[in-house]
Amino acid sequence: MGNTSSMLTQYDIEEVQEHCNHTFSQQEIVSLYQRFCQLDRNGCGFISADEFMSVPEFAVNPLFQ
Repeated sequence: MGNTSSMLTQYDIEEVQEHCNHTFSQQEIVSLYQRFCQLDRNGCGFISADEFMSVPEFAVNPLFQ
């Protein structure tokens, strides 16, 4: 994973569930967070355009360029 903390607490997961009206399961939240950490290579807490471009599906999308 990236430099961002790789552990979500139970509190963090429940907070996300509340903010998303329980749309996502705990496992889905953990999976999304893990993917976010992989994409946030410099650990700054957000995904830059360059980091998005590292995803092949975005790199070939003409709307993203």
